[in-house]
Amino acid sequence: MKETRIYFSFENNKQYALVVIYLKENLKGFTIFESIGIWKEIIEQSKVIEIIHNTVELTTKRIREIANRIKEIANQESVLITTKEISSELI
Repeated sequence: MKETRIYFSFENNKQYALVVIYLKENLKGFTIFESIGIWKEIIEQSKVIEIIHNTVELTTKRIREIANRIKEIANQESVLITTKEISSELI
């Protein structure tokens, strides 16, 4: 299993709402954390999307497509993607 996180900032609540709608339409499940981001010395309202998945259901290519769409919706110069191997169990 893998844990992928997508870190992004947004300018207003409408952008954030559109990101959530997009995610709900394109992912089976995810978690969103609130955060504060600092980019080029500017403090920004940010979110972290965490997705637990296997590479069959969610490929690296698909994750990049999702991140790029979030970047467009939120009108951001860039977003950060991190992925790591994890052990997980749904009980």
